[in-house]
Amino acid sequence: LSRRGACFVCAGGFAWRGNTFRLQRFRAMVAGCHGAVQARRRAKLRAGQGRATELETLFKTADADGSGQISREEIADYIMQRYGQTPNDTEIGFIMKVADTNPPEGRLGMQEFAVAISSWECYREEFASGARLAVLFDDCDVHKTGSLDQDQLRTLLGRNSNTAVSDDDAAAVLKQADAIGDGSGGVSRVELQ
Repeated sequence: LSRRGACFVCAGGFAWRGNTFRLQRFRAMVAGCHGAVQARRRAKLRAGQGRATELETLFKTADADGSGQISREEIADYIMQRYGQTPNDTEIGFIMKVADTNPPEGRLGMQEFAVAISSWECYREEFASGARLAVLFDDCDVHKTGSLDQDQLRTLLGRNSNTAVSDDDAAAVLKQADAIGDGSGGVSRVELQ
């Protein structure tokens, strides 16, 4: 440490009249942070462009008729081709209900297509063979209808949370989960995701 006028010079930078003011470190830190921030922005932009390009490629693959919109049948065919699984009508109905938020109704644009595929992937993950939710659903679906009534749903919710679930809570979940709005009075596997 040496004294030069009103400043003390130390190995890490400058100290001024007892108050630490590490000018050199501060400048280096700011320059480094600014560089890192810029690098992160460029990386995010490149990643976003890569995802957009990939999404566009997937969308064009699914858009069999080249209309620029994906129909219910095209999304079902795409899922079959890409995942090797044939979705049933309830599953496709749910995917379309969740993803189709913009006109024209019954047709998916590129962003809606991305939501539809994400929805399908989440559903398949949650209900993969042997997955906890799949096993619970199958145990509670005593009549093997593929749909749970309010009592069966209450049982599933109770087992899943290890707590008692009231009839009112089960009714509220049932009402919220009936996304397809098919009036069945039950909730299907896909609606539980």
